[in-house]
Amino acid sequence: MRVLFLSSWYPYPADNGSRLRIYHLIRQLSSRHEVSLISFAEEPVSDSRIRAMRALCAEVKVVPWRRFQPRRLKAVLGLFSPLPRSVVDTYSEEMAQTVLREAAWFQPDVVVASQMDAAPYARRLAVKRVLDEVEVTMLYEAYARERSRLRRLRAWLTWQKLVAYLRAVLRDFDGCTVVSNVEHRRVMEIAA
Repeated sequence: MRVLFLSSWYPYPADNGSRLRIYHLIRQLSSRHEVSLISFAEEPVSDSRIRAMRALCAEVKVVPWRRFQPRRLKAVLGLFSPLPRSVVDTYSEEMAQTVLREAAWFQPDVVVASQMDAAPYARRLAVKRVLDEVEVTMLYEAYARERSRLRRLRAWLTWQKLVAYLRAVLRDFDGCTVVSNVEHRRVMEIAA
């Protein structure tokens, strides 16, 4: 099977929890399937880091990642969007085009979008889709624990946008993974 893996984190070196998870998922997938990796990276990726992933993947492509900046104009304009501001602000046309070109060449049987940041790009492909490592509890708890009325209202609006967005995303995916029972329950509530 051909697996197109879209990652929010460049997986090598596997030096934090997300990178460890992604690296080992790709390592296991590549032991039985052909994997092509397209990954965001905040910093330039050295040739040695590219070679490390090419040992596992048929193709490795890296796209620059811009971290969410709430005060950036795109993020401010995101206040008027039904999408979460972070999705509006960090959307990368370069990533979208890279995914479309790679999918046309690679002809994947399935696309794995690792974390929510990679979901918009997988949604554009007409193949089986898996959303890996959905995490939403932290945003819910930010809303639920907020004591200031104004900040609580803002956190509630953020949570409502995320719920609507995630519900739409989940409809476009054939499956998703979570990392805990708490996340499982929260995602099931959203998907219902």
